[in-house]
Amino acid sequence: MRNMLDCLSFAYLLIGIAIILIYLVLFFNLGCPAADESCSGTRDEHLLRLEYETLNEEVRRRGEMLAVHGSIFVVASLLLLGQSALTPQPTRAAILFVALFVYAAWMFAMTYSTGRLDNIAFARLRGIEKQLGFEVHRYMKEKTECKTWLKARRFIWGFVLIVLVAGGSFLLLIN
Repeated sequence: MRNMLDCLSFAYLLIGIAIILIYLVLFFNLGCPAADESCSGTRDEHLLRLEYETLNEEVRRRGEMLAVHGSIFVVASLLLLGQSALTPQPTRAAILFVALFVYAAWMFAMTYSTGRLDNIAFARLRGIEKQLGFEVHRYMKEKTECKTWLKARRFIWGFVLIVLVAGGSFLLLIN
């Protein structure tokens, strides 16, 4: 029985580390999209302002959605992690694997796609700003480039993943 538990613990740790590495590769390759910061061929200022407002609203909506869903999935995963400490070992392993896979599935599906879509939208927003002669997103990009605190802020979902993997591994090792 102990040998099986050791194998489960090792498998959990290995899978967790693999998920973390995949997340790190995706996180650091998220970068800016290949699209340049230009606008469509339109010169109609009214249409450009409508496009700008629409893109801004999309970015805002995705950000709010990510925060709401993130708070649900973080709490659910951490609750499963805590609940597993109160269960016997074979059930504990199942709960921990479920918590890890549910969180990882959400994290890859939501955070990565949201980041990619936001990068594309922000590039377009900066292009519109350039064409219309003002700078909101261009100013923010300039002020936040290469800031460690911003990278840490964007990596918050990765920190939760690390806590899940470390906490789950610890709970699988204890009796």
